[in-house]
Amino acid sequence: MTTFTRLIATFAIVGTSTLVSSAQAQTSGATAPAVQAPDPHDHSAHQVDADPAQSAKPADKMEGMQGTMMADMKAQDAKLDALVAKMKAASGNAKTAAIEELLTALVQQHTSMRNAMMERQGEMMMHMHEQMMKPMAGAK
Repeated sequence: MTTFTRLIATFAIVGTSTLVSSAQAQTSGATAPAVQAPDPHDHSAHQVDADPAQSAKPADKMEGMQGTMMADMKAQDAKLDALVAKMKAASGNAKTAAIEELLTALVQQHTSMRNAMMERQGEMMMHMHEQMMKPMAGAK
């Protein structure tokens, strides 16, 4: 028996067993469940039903947080301006102490801003996600 003949015989056996299995399934009344492909444009599974009264609150909260952050930054800038003026007016050992005080304030300000940013990151990401989902909610 040649390789070609063996190959044909294998296909014939596999094909026959598939037909027999299919015929048995049809006569026993068993049907394969129909699988429906999900609609790629249906985003309802990803939507969060929001109460309109609550949807205004996060925006107000974000605006309040922004106002607070801006006020804090202005206060920190005023403190740094005062320390710079003190440093410029000083001389000798007093100038070195003023530079140290200014540098310490800069590091504290940087650390404070980084920590505040990390604390607010989750809220900001959620706010951005909600804003991105608004156009999709109107497409329903």
